[in-house]
Amino acid sequence: MLVAQLARERQQRMAARQKGDEPDGPTATEGVQVRIPPAVSARPNRRVTQPEPVPVEEERSSKPVVEEPPQKTAVASEEVGEPSWAPESFIHKVEAIYPYTKDRDDELSFDEGTILYVVRMNDDGWWEGVMEGGLRGLFPGNYAEVMGSSV
Repeated sequence: MLVAQLARERQQRMAARQKGDEPDGPTATEGVQVRIPPAVSARPNRRVTQPEPVPVEEERSSKPVVEEPPQKTAVASEEVGEPSWAPESFIHKVEAIYPYTKDRDDELSFDEGTILYVVRMNDDGWWEGVMEGGLRGLFPGNYAEVMGSSV
């Protein structure tokens, strides 16, 4: 609804400028920033059975899974004082920058600001992670930001 109001006000301002009139003071939404989450890409219609890992050949037929070698990038959670529910090793610790509601049983739902531990990064943009309570599932990688960096 706010987006529609912003669009109407913009059209009114543009029409006023074309006539040579300027608007009479600030508009109701002036200075309001609207943050719209990015679109979520569709995932192949395959389910990941938990907790057994699914072989890459069954999960993705065209491209391999992008995984960082554990000896180079994985971090042992006990080394950095992570919570007890954090996985023993992970690729990234991320913070959700948008809320997400799962569409399937193998996905995670979370709010903005939720901390997740990435254990696998799929080439289709979906990441597998663990969140508070030890909940494990997939989520769109573009809904999270690696902690300690900015996009």
